[in-house]
Formats: sequence, structure tokens, C-alpha cells
Amino acid sequence: MTQASNGSIGAFFDVDGTLLDTTIVHFYARLMTARMSRLGSACWTAAFVPRLPVFLAVDRVSRTRFNTMFYRLYRGRDAGQTREDADGIVPGYATTKLYADAGEAIRRHIDDGHTVVLVTGTADFVARPIAGLLGVDDVLATELAENDGCFTGEIIGDPLSGDAKARAVVEFAERRGIEVSRSYAYGDSTADADMLAVVGNPVAVNPSRRMARQAAQRGWDIRAWS
Repeated sequence: MTQASNGSIGAFFDVDGTLLDTTIVHFYARLMTARMSRLGSACWTAAFVPRLPVFLAVDRVSRTRFNTMFYRLYRGRDAGQTREDADGIVPGYATTKLYADAGEAIRRHIDDGHTVVLVTGTADFVARPIAGLLGVDDVLATELAENDGCFTGEIIGDPLSGDAKARAVVEFAERRGIEVSRSYAYGDSTADADMLAVVGNPVAVNPSRRMARQAAQRGWDIRAWS
């Protein structure tokens, strides 16, 4: 870690698989069943699980296509109710899935005066409670379009994956006067690789096989968080 800064050094963190041992699918399931009885939740889960192999197959091909497809599941959901449920559910669930090493890394960056940012394909109504739990002020996350108080199932702008993540980091850095050449980025999958490539201190955390190969080839730091 570098010397203390006045916020001109950034620390950009992916969320799912990097900070937390979970995925957007798990958060979705918890939100969808939040107001259901135990029986209702079991029936919903039984109907949803057979759809997972399709999402997994799409994710292997393209995280961007996966996010676009997955967030269509929110079509018609009451946006206010979903956000209320997220505020109540996400912090407690995230606490059980947070890598201890991830929490310590964030605290060190904050103590060093770095600008810590969550950069994630996770929906903003999930990412912001996680940020609050971690004491992080800045979040770059997926935003869902709304109409008459309900989600349309469409994403506003590009899904935050691949080069879109990198662009979001660079644009944020330019707005805030952050030097990307001195900054850090943390990610676990190849969907984070472009983001890691734009900073001076890239860190592959619990990387997938493909990410581990890419990190080794590029000489990136590789860490195992537990």
C-alpha cells in the first residue's frame, strides 16, 4: 500500500466474488422471497432453480449479455418496495458473505486517505447498502430503468462489465482528480480485467482460472482472500 493521500489515489473494488462470496443471483432470490411465507419461498425457489443453467451458460460466454438478460427478471417489480427490502435484507446477508481480508483491505485504503469505490454489475439498490456496511461513500453500479414506479427490466446505459467497467473508473477518476496510475483495482473474473488494466496497482482476488492465467501473464498481484 502506498503512502497516505488526499483522495488522489483510488481503490476500486468489484463486489460479487471479490468482496463477497456470493452473486447477484443470490441477492435476487432473497429479494424475491422477502415477503413470502416459507411455503411460498420454497415454491418460488423450486420454479426458479431449473432456469439457472441457462444463465450460467450465458455468463460463460459474456458477462455483459448475462447482466442484460438477468435484470429482465425484475420487470414489473415495484421499485420502491424492492429498495426497501434491499435496505432491510442486504446488510445482514452481506455480513455473512464478506471476506474478512476484503474488509481489512478497505479499511487500510480508507486509513491511507484513498478514495474507495465499489464498481459492480450488481444493482445499485443492492450495492449501496453493501457500501454503507463497509463505510464506503462512492458506488458505481447498475441502474435499472423505471416506469410508473416499477422496473422495466432494462438497464440504464451499458452493463458494468468488461470495458464498460474500465470506462466508468476512468471517467470517475477524471471527475474526482484521481491518478489512475497510482490507484488500485480489485477483481476476481475476466469481466474485471479491463478495470484492472487501467490502474497502476491491479490485484486479482480469488481469481477464476481464466483470470489467474491472465493475471500471471500480465504480472498482476494475485491474492487469496478468506
